[in-house]
Order: sequence, then C-alpha cells, then structure tokens
Amino acid sequence: MSSCSKNITNAFSVVYNTLENVKKLMEYCDKVAESNGYCVCTPKFLRNNTDSNVEGWVYNKFFKIYQSSEDERLENGWRNGPLYVLEINFEEAPLYYLSKFEYEDIKEWRGGISPSAWWAFYFPTNIGDNRIEFKKLDDIYTLSIPKEAYKKSYWGLERVVFRNGDLIEVNKDNVNTNIFEEFNKLKEK
Repeated sequence: MSSCSKNITNAFSVVYNTLENVKKLMEYCDKVAESNGYCVCTPKFLRNNTDSNVEGWVYNKFFKIYQSSEDERLENGWRNGPLYVLEINFEEAPLYYLSKFEYEDIKEWRGGISPSAWWAFYFPTNIGDNRIEFKKLDDIYTLSIPKEAYKKSYWGLERVVFRNGDLIEVNKDNVNTNIFEEFNKLKEK
C-alpha cells in the first residue's frame, strides 16, 4: 500500500472512531437524561444528510433534543416548555453547543422531529446567519432572536440562549456537570 493510500485509510479510521465516540456520548446522555430531570425528545440524532452535497456524506453536526421533565406534558407528546439542545459540531474545531429554544406555542406542534430537521437548531446558533439577530449576554452566553420575517420558518421560534465549549473536555465522568447542569443554568436565562 502506498503512503498516500495508507494516509487515506488512517484518515477514515480516525473519522469512524470519532463517530463511534459521538454515538457513545449521545447514547450516554440519553441514558442519564431522566436522572438529571430531562426527557429525550428525539430517539435518533438530527443531522445533515444529503446525496447532492459532499458535506452531507459524512456527518459533522449532530443534535439531540431534550425537555425538562418538570414541564407539563401536552397531548401532542411535547412538554409545555423550551427545548434544550445538545449540538456536537466538527465544522472547524470539535465543539459542543448547549441551547435553550423558546417557541410561541409548542402546543400547536405535531409530535416528533425528523432527523433531517437539523437546520432548525443549527442556524439559530450560527453567528453568521443574517436571518437571526445575535447579542452577547455575557462572556459565556449568547442570545439569538429570529428576524420577524423568519419566525414562522423556525416553527414560531421566539429566542435561543446558547453557549459553546471544547468537545474534548466532555467525557462520561462530567456529562452531568458539563451538559445537564448547564441546561439547568439555561433555565434561568
């Protein structure tokens, strides 16, 4: 095998190992969500999946959606409260985003979110998106509010409060602190 072939093989090996670790992290978060006061809203992770664009061939953005177990359960399967979103993002550096998404009226939603609806959680935390207005709340948290013309396209999104961190710092031993305790802090924002 040539050195170029070996490099390609090694690169794919690294990607596969990374994806396996992402899978383990998301499964572990789902496993401990209930004991941390949250319920899992998406049995599958949300992701960009497309055959027409090479960026969709290898997943580099993953989203898991949770809600607080304390919020009232609705007939449509949702709870009457915000969505708490864990995003794992490899676009530039390995980062994780923790967000609280607040909506006009979640009571009007249908049950479930398609795995292909990743965009509804990606763009409101993408500072470069011109459909959203961003404002730093402090050194840690950012507020995003969709411009009026785009609220409906984001399912009646009112606002998002989010933060990010270095994914390398998250492991099984600190998931409760780095993810679910941060969701608790977002409740107050």
